[in-house]
Amino acid sequence: MKKRHIAILMYQTDNINTVQRYLINQFVQLWREDGHDVFYLFGINRFVPADLIIVHIDLTEVPESYLDFASQYPVAVNGKISNIKKSTFSQNLLRPNDSWDGQVIVKTDRNAAGVPERWRGGYLKKIQNKLLSVFDIDHSDLHLFSPRIKSQYDYPIYEHISKVPRHYFYHPGLIVQKFIPERENEYYCLRYMSFLGDRITCSRLKGKFQIVTGGTAEVVEHPIEPHPKIIEMRKKLHFDYGKFDYVVVDGEAILLDANKTVGSSPNLVDNREMMQRRKYRAEGLYSYFDV
Repeated sequence: MKKRHIAILMYQTDNINTVQRYLINQFVQLWREDGHDVFYLFGINRFVPADLIIVHIDLTEVPESYLDFASQYPVAVNGKISNIKKSTFSQNLLRPNDSWDGQVIVKTDRNAAGVPERWRGGYLKKIQNKLLSVFDIDHSDLHLFSPRIKSQYDYPIYEHISKVPRHYFYHPGLIVQKFIPERENEYYCLRYMSFLGDRITCSRLKGKFQIVTGGTAEVVEHPIEPHPKIIEMRKKLHFDYGKFDYVVVDGEAILLDANKTVGSSPNLVDNREMMQRRKYRAEGLYSYFDV
């Protein structure tokens, strides 16, 4: 394949240091090893020609100005994703008078407990968050009557819908959802499908904590076959690159999270097999070019 020019569009407050926390930075190294010119754009003040741009804005709602900027390029990966609030795709949402006898989980509507928005709020936002911390006020939203959620590990789980504080159902920053875990013996399970272009890999994490992530998993199974429904959801949500977290219960797939800016999990060891899977997915970018 001939040399290509590839742009990675980041948010204006990002920099060369913040990109280190994302998987895309590892892909960038692989593309460069293949002989391609890859560069980052921080914000939309300067147009630099490229054959392809990857929209990598780690916010729940991508500003329209960024999508408009990306549309100038011949190919815009994730150029159609403007909103990944959980309420836009979540299954099993609950209202206060719904008849549901199982467990219930309360989450932030924003992706990743709203952490990306707090990181990128600027100097005044940092001062505001510090004051909220001092006075022990919730960080997930400026609201005095919401659970204190700093990360996804703080999502509260209730034994019954009647136990959920009623005002949570009306909080604009929260969703209330049926908690339907995938179980195997003493483990809770989470499947994640990672993809770029025409390349997909899928794994299953197992841990003893009710909320399973790369940080809490004790066992990792791979490869596994992705569920057809989740593949279809990817098309429906216009994702070119990202990671979908889901469970399968009684044969039914339930999408839990859709992430377009994938990070690296600290306790998933970078072994040779994992690097091979990453390289396999990274090469999915080439499906957007004429070979």
